[in-house]
Amino acid sequence: MSGPALPQRLRHRLALEVPDHTLDALGGRVAVWREVAVLWGDVQPPTLRGVEPDDTGQPRPVAEVRIRVRRRAELSAGQRLRWGARCYLLRAIRDDGISPLVELMTEEVSNDNSE
Repeated sequence: MSGPALPQRLRHRLALEVPDHTLDALGGRVAVWREVAVLWGDVQPPTLRGVEPDDTGQPRPVAEVRIRVRRRAELSAGQRLRWGARCYLLRAIRDDGISPLVELMTEEVSNDNSE
């Protein structure tokens, strides 16, 4: 099927979250995620984007998850989408300016309150 996804394909309930930055007990900056909207989207299976070093410098595979949602002005990179127990960090937005849908390029991240 070509063209934008049909509305009935937007079957996944997603919570759009934004980070509220605060300081922890040691003075370090932490993000506490706050839900700002509920979106309906189409979550695609992950695809391998490449390999990047983790926090220890060891290579780790990075999978990209594409999610289609209706265009919204408040969407921006750095936000997070929560789908059940899974969290996806919004890396980029693909918008052709014609379709009512945009494609979000995301990466699955841990389900905690850190960036």
